[in-house]
Amino acid sequence: MNELFFGYCDTVITPPDTMGLAGYAYRINHGFGNSGVLDNLYARALSLKSNDVNLIVITMDICLISEETGDMIRKKVAEKTGVPIENIMLSLSHTHSGPVTTKGNNYNTEISHEIDAYIDCLTDKLVTISSQACSIKHKGKIYASTFTAVMGYNRRYTTVDANGNKSVKMLFNLWQNKMYSPNESIDPHIPILMIERVDDNNFDPYLSAVGTERVVLFNVPVHPVVMGQQNRYVSSDYPGAARKCIEEILGDGTKAMFLLGACGNVNSLLACQCNPKAIDVVGKAIGYGICASLSLRKELIFDGLKAVTENIELQDSVKAKKIITQVFKIGKAAIAAVSCECFTELGIRIRNESQFDQTLVATNSNGGYGYIPTRETLMSYNGYEVDSARRMGFDENLLDRMGDIIIKNLNCLAEG
Repeated sequence: MNELFFGYCDTVITPPDTMGLAGYAYRINHGFGNSGVLDNLYARALSLKSNDVNLIVITMDICLISEETGDMIRKKVAEKTGVPIENIMLSLSHTHSGPVTTKGNNYNTEISHEIDAYIDCLTDKLVTISSQACSIKHKGKIYASTFTAVMGYNRRYTTVDANGNKSVKMLFNLWQNKMYSPNESIDPHIPILMIERVDDNNFDPYLSAVGTERVVLFNVPVHPVVMGQQNRYVSSDYPGAARKCIEEILGDGTKAMFLLGACGNVNSLLACQCNPKAIDVVGKAIGYGICASLSLRKELIFDGLKAVTENIELQDSVKAKKIITQVFKIGKAAIAAVSCECFTELGIRIRNESQFDQTLVATNSNGGYGYIPTRETLMSYNGYEVDSARRMGFDENLLDRMGDIIIKNLNCLAEG
């Protein structure tokens, strides 16, 4: 019999004031360290169990981690919990106000040691919360809904001159570019899954997290860059404000987990404001919308858990070693995870071609970094993300290859 059981645990992962912030080279060039904490950063672990299958979803307020760090963390979680590595998903919020977790060539020994120490502490915390989540077994049901709203804009403003020459102007901050109207694709859909506890006379309160009644997973395809490069304060950016809003509105016992959608070319509205009020505006707009959308939630059939991982091994000339793709089946819902920062077109394609009733696309997952644009963009245009992809050595077909693999695996799990 297919029954769903879940457990949840979280921890604070806020760095000390000696840690620099990731996301912008500008800040590192003006000195390491930060100016304090606007709001705490969190790591959250969700354990899902059915029959002999256990999946773990870990989310954390980190900008990026290397492939080696991602592999190391998942290996240690697997060793502690007994859950296979391919059943462990490590999803980053990509906040640009979180700690530096990769070592640049220009960092001195002291900074490198500080980064290593933070990673060691972070790993211990992730192992602990994953183990504790796995020790909890609440019987649950799964529900789905979707909040549809324009919460971001495509920051690539494309033009073609009379001679057919294509170019791009980067609109990192709309407030400073009022004369331009964004003219490229965005994804207005925010898919939601809610796992809610049902009465179960067999649960052991001794091993139960007090008051955990439901976990809301929400998937936003918008860059967490509300604060921008001038900010030197630690913050989870809009994902943290959205989580807080959901937990307060839905009441005691609610826990919210953020998954970053495909948004390599999409900034949040009110991007680069360096103003905590802007975080609240964007985060609460998303949070309130999600809470309202849950009034239309539909219970999904639960027919078991499955996972599949398939990597794309890259050539030696590429600065990354592999691209990780991973699919979790959770009954008639699925989470498709990919490493790197993928253009929003990937998320739209995956959801449109998925046979699941609800599909969330979690980018920046499991380690690795770099922008992956569409074939047309990489072949025909310039701009920030394209320049980065070329420096990384990514080929023009990589996004399509990722999509093909994910859709194949999604639909195999849906049919099987």
